[in-house]
Amino acid sequence: MLQWISLTRTKAAGRLRGLATTGPRSYSSLRPIRGQRPKAAASNDSVKVTWTRTRLFSSSTTTHPGRREEGLWLPSYDKPIYSIAAPMVAASDYAFRCLCRQYGVDLTFTQMLHVRPTCDDSTHRMISFDFFEFASAVAGRENLSPKLVEYQQTFLDGLDADKLQLPKQWESYRSGPLIVQLAGDSVDHAVQAAHLILEDTPNLIGGIDLNCGCPQTIARKGNYGAFLMEDDNGERACEILSALRQALPRHVTVSAKIRLPLDPCLLETRIRRLVRTEIDFFTIHGRTLWEKKYGVREVHLDEMQRAVEIAQSERSDFPVVANGGVERFADVEHVRRETGTVAVMSSEALLETPNVFLPSATDLNHPRQLLEQQFQFAREYLQWAALYPPRAGVQGVEGSFQVVCGHLFRFLHRYWQENKDLQHRLANLMETNRLVHAYDFVDELYHRYSSRDGFGDEMLLQVQSLRRNASWYRRHWDRHSRRDASKLKIEAITPPKLCQTLSLADKKDVMKERIAMLRAQREAKEKLRMDATTTPKLCQKLSLPDQKDIIKERIAILRAQREAKKGSLVFASKASII
Repeated sequence: MLQWISLTRTKAAGRLRGLATTGPRSYSSLRPIRGQRPKAAASNDSVKVTWTRTRLFSSSTTTHPGRREEGLWLPSYDKPIYSIAAPMVAASDYAFRCLCRQYGVDLTFTQMLHVRPTCDDSTHRMISFDFFEFASAVAGRENLSPKLVEYQQTFLDGLDADKLQLPKQWESYRSGPLIVQLAGDSVDHAVQAAHLILEDTPNLIGGIDLNCGCPQTIARKGNYGAFLMEDDNGERACEILSALRQALPRHVTVSAKIRLPLDPCLLETRIRRLVRTEIDFFTIHGRTLWEKKYGVREVHLDEMQRAVEIAQSERSDFPVVANGGVERFADVEHVRRETGTVAVMSSEALLETPNVFLPSATDLNHPRQLLEQQFQFAREYLQWAALYPPRAGVQGVEGSFQVVCGHLFRFLHRYWQENKDLQHRLANLMETNRLVHAYDFVDELYHRYSSRDGFGDEMLLQVQSLRRNASWYRRHWDRHSRRDASKLKIEAITPPKLCQTLSLADKKDVMKERIAMLRAQREAKEKLRMDATTTPKLCQKLSLPDQKDIIKERIAILRAQREAKKGSLVFASKASII
């Protein structure tokens, strides 16, 4: 029997024990998995960027028995996997997954699905499940076909018929290996949700992944993501993973997406515990819970490498996937080489440049070529979205249009920044929910940079959109250095004045955390106060000023009780005299 997932680790001589950088690097010894190369570049606005496929990443001299090459292997897929699109809320829709496959991504994830509503609410499943990769494999299954509901039909109103035709060369991108990510802290709900997904896809799904890495504040409320892992160093998460592995058939992989622990000393315990659950692989993000990308640019490659070594000391062929620190193809090679992981996952970079896994596609220095590439991404995604309107998910009936607008804002981020009027008009137009309006806005934005309208290449060289820091990936890059980023993030929670050194998005997160912390402190203090008025021994848990306040309150209560008692005695004595 072939082992379903295998790993042959490439040991690079003289590994860098440090942090990834985004500068250009040359690794000529690495052969690509598969990729594209521009055929031609033109300086006028009529050029269309076209690509031819090559191979990507190198094969190690040592391969797994029975396998031709190294990489991540899924039992439902007969090719090695090197490039992975991360699970992204309101962004990993089926249309975007097809676009990613079009530009060389081997494996895609769905957006995160919460286990409780997935189990309890059939309507939630209807507006969230979009496993259309398997529609052609199972005839007569209406739930697998992209059958339009009312809000999706409204979404397509007014669109030309030619935009509803799938180009023949895109046919192969409709299907591919898919993993569904779940989020939650309940073992029973996780197993039940996984079974419902398998029923919906007749056992064709590639795998089930547990979200143990989300750093967003909302994950704290739901006790999932990185907060689930940090809560008890992964004990609860490992219970869920063990239950999933035991409940699901072996051809369905079980995996987890994690972050580095806040305490580096916990890494070994956490990784060994994960591997012992018998999951098939895990993805590790090279930052901690508090190290978000806009505060800390680089990832900890040395800690990621250590995680790989720990996992393989527990199980020699255990595969690990790297995530984080990838802006362009050079970073993909660099991260994989320095960490020893079998594949690389990307999220933020893919949202702006879906071709990040292709060797020569991300470093377009000519401004006209860069502009043509980004607008080509936008138009191709719109065509996929016209064929397969995004499901609403958690965003309500306007969800389809909101998902599309979100992608357009990212593809064309550097150009929206120079045309705020158009950006605001598009944002305010979300209530119309018509895809045809999205086409109109993309065309209007494009014409503002058209050489036919007097905007030549010389003018393109002078605008801000050409700067690297104008990209979506770098939108939150702050002035402070990496060394001070984590310190500022933690200290800013206490003295609000330090928030002035952070970006706007970071300020919002800090203020949310500060509000949540203050609210929790106030609720805890009120509870202790209430308990202390009836149980004086609890006063010992409070600070000295609070103890004094409690004593004063208690004295006031006793005085009031005494006065009330004295009043009742006087009234009784007067009544007896009468």
